[in-house]
Amino acid sequence: MSRESGLWTVVCEGSAEARSELLDVALIEAIRSNSDHGSDPGTVDSTSWTRALADWFEREADHCEQRRKKETLPSRGDRIELAQGLGFSVRGTVQYVDQVQALVKLDDGRSRSLRIGIDGFRIVSPDETA
Repeated sequence: MSRESGLWTVVCEGSAEARSELLDVALIEAIRSNSDHGSDPGTVDSTSWTRALADWFEREADHCEQRRKKETLPSRGDRIELAQGLGFSVRGTVQYVDQVQALVKLDDGRSRSLRIGIDGFRIVSPDETA
């Protein structure tokens, strides 16, 4: 299952690809296509289950998209601080960044790939680097 440009694409094992702007419609079509190929969809009310599942996926996708839009993208060379919890933080320098990830060389010598909009970090101002 994937979402690109507002269009959901769903594939059940052994079935054709189903596409729709509405996730529940794509899921239902994929399930129907799969049952047409000999799979038993079971005794579950697939329409209600699919609607509930689609609502959850759409909420999660919208939430991630909103977080990604709010997230300020760092630039190469920016100093960032990673949120590690329990009041502990790690700092590093951005080596590469695009709309999906930032590759960071940490001060302890390790490297890490951060997912924009998912992993917590903040850009540290130059006067905070000491």
